[in-house]
Amino acid sequence: AKKIPQMDIMVAGVKRAYCRSKDSEMYRWMVDEYRFDIEAVGDLENGIDDDVAKVSLYHHNAAEALTKDWFAPKWGKRVKAVLAGKQWLDLVSVESGKGIALSFLQKKLGIKREETIVFGDNQNDIEMFQAAGHSYAVGGARREVLEASDTVCGTMESDGVLTVLKNLF
Repeated sequence: AKKIPQMDIMVAGVKRAYCRSKDSEMYRWMVDEYRFDIEAVGDLENGIDDDVAKVSLYHHNAAEALTKDWFAPKWGKRVKAVLAGKQWLDLVSVESGKGIALSFLQKKLGIKREETIVFGDNQNDIEMFQAAGHSYAVGGARREVLEASDTVCGTMESDGVLTVLKNLF
């Protein structure tokens, strides 16, 4: 993101999330809209005393367009990059992700794949779909997410997830 000055970076640690400045649109959005525990540290390379789980690149409307040409050639073999909305590109270890996390929980809790239902709307959900017995793409999801899911439910605005859960339970 240093090469793309119009992008912000959020580092998700075990303790909390971190960013460079409280003056960024991303910081205000995470705090005001999501009530996120995020700390502005200035220097992301040296200012964090935490284990890093994920790095997210943020742009208010063009994360994919701004990163697609330079990220994969340089980092694609070491880091998995998945879109998490038009604003976010999530960077995680190739050994992690929502699918791996779901499989871990299934094993730890003794839950069968067939007993698992998941919902998603972006690229970062596709691996999770593959680990679940039943997957629902939320209405308005990206094309590849719709194609990867078993079923499509209503949009978030129409309470699509809640409707499915009420019908199932």
